[in-house]
Amino acid sequence: MAMRKILVDETNRELCEHGTVGFPMTVNHDDLWAFEGKSVPIHWHNDLEISLPREGEAIYQVYRKSYTVRPGDVLLLNRNVPHSCHSPNNSHARYSTFLARPDFIYGEYGSDVERRCFRPFLQNSAVPCILLTSESSCTRTVIQKLNETEALFDQKTFCYELKIKGLLCEIFGMILCEHQNDLAKFIPANQLELERLEQMLDYLNTHFESVISLQELADQIHLSREVCCRLFKKMTVIENVKAAMLEELIGLILPPIISICELMGIFVVSLSAIQAFWNYCKGLVTHVPLDVKFDLANGLATSLEFKMAAEILKTVLVRDLNELVVLGAVVLLRALLSLLIHFEMKSHR
Repeated sequence: MAMRKILVDETNRELCEHGTVGFPMTVNHDDLWAFEGKSVPIHWHNDLEISLPREGEAIYQVYRKSYTVRPGDVLLLNRNVPHSCHSPNNSHARYSTFLARPDFIYGEYGSDVERRCFRPFLQNSAVPCILLTSESSCTRTVIQKLNETEALFDQKTFCYELKIKGLLCEIFGMILCEHQNDLAKFIPANQLELERLEQMLDYLNTHFESVISLQELADQIHLSREVCCRLFKKMTVIENVKAAMLEELIGLILPPIISICELMGIFVVSLSAIQAFWNYCKGLVTHVPLDVKFDLANGLATSLEFKMAAEILKTVLVRDLNELVVLGAVVLLRALLSLLIHFEMKSHR
């Protein structure tokens, strides 16, 4: 018999889809001895996972904590949580695995069910999993509902999809209510990730002269190597998105500001020219000489400064080197012209 193998990518994300697009849940009848090495290697996926032991003991490794699961227990694994499974001393272990996409259960994202019931669990990095032992008050009922779910999935009678969805809602309702005190300590995932990233950066800054491996860095914040790698990638993506959004925002805001600066320059030089012409005509009539030249030069200088401000802002939007050279030359010429005007005004006084 061919050994089972979980296919993963470079980050240990499981490549196999669970269920179908129309019915994103499945039930597996697993046996650790059916896997290569008689164990399930570390992997993670976007689906919620419930493990129901049938025979023997299984040890789940979730991050750096181990959970021993026996018949009569139920283990709920949060989505995107790296986990592996093995049996003590390679002893025989059989269990049923229930996998479901979260929105298959809660429905529409942003609904009251998702926001109030599921989000405190799904986005809570402090609760990677929930273990229901045989001593828990709801464990027996949860196991009964899981057995019904498994039977419906295997038999696939009419409307089994609807019945399974209803059972899963009951199961998660009981589990989440049983652990509502833990979920009340809701730590948003992104906040915890930022704290972990800060810890990593602090360690890198402190030991910048040393060659630090990814595993050593992961050990400092008590995470697996894979999660540490995924955290860096996620933060890089976020920063790239932020940069793209900022660039788009600048592209929307700057053009109107540039146009306003240019219009203000035109307005100032036009007003100065009209005022200078009026003063010139007034001087001809009254035979009283007015300082028309100084007023006009002052207006020209102010207008050039507005135009230079517009040209400097344009350099932020330019992507082509040739355009940047032309803009630089225009700014330089206008700066020289402005200096000449200021020099003329100073000498005129």
